[in-house]
Amino acid sequence: MTLLTYRRIAVVAIMTVALTGMLPEHTALADSANSGSITSTRQTQQTDSNTEAQQTQATYTTNTYTAQAASNILRKGEKYLGTRYVFGAKSFQTRSFDCSSLVQYLFNQEGVDLPRTSYEQAKKGTHIKRSALQKGDLIFFSSGRPGKGKITHVAIYAGNNKILHTFGKPGVTYSNLNSDTWSDRYVTARRVLLHNNPHIIHTPESNYYN
Repeated sequence: MTLLTYRRIAVVAIMTVALTGMLPEHTALADSANSGSITSTRQTQQTDSNTEAQQTQATYTTNTYTAQAASNILRKGEKYLGTRYVFGAKSFQTRSFDCSSLVQYLFNQEGVDLPRTSYEQAKKGTHIKRSALQKGDLIFFSSGRPGKGKITHVAIYAGNNKILHTFGKPGVTYSNLNSDTWSDRYVTARRVLLHNNPHIIHTPESNYYN
């Protein structure tokens, strides 16, 4: 063979060795990329799992808060059974109540800030169908025709078709929601015990309590 042929063979051999030496590096890069993809997928799955857990916890907390707050309100309300009714009773005292001052006081004890009148209270929270009432929901009544007229009365749903409220001679008392007197005057219901409603929930003010 000529000298030129030997040189060509040598060049080919050198290029072959160089290319062979590069292959492991490329393979390592590919493995690294695959590993990064797997790690990224696992992190995404973990994030999704954490998000789902947080959402479940948020729902659990909301439901627990609503039930516990309602129970506390009704339990405290029972302490005032028989307390006399006075129209226009002063807010945040317990010597006497009218319907809306009773609701305002009891809900404030659980950190829920409500207006003074039943008409204004009916604008708060979320509308609830009568068939979906839960303890602690507010029920509003009118003094006009059945289901008509301006809202003039409020009561707290106590479960089993009972309402806690105050009126006239009995003062603070329980009544049957399905009785003609109250069922015919039913207007609407609102749920204000919402854990995730920043416009409703606030820290109770201890100076309001007796």
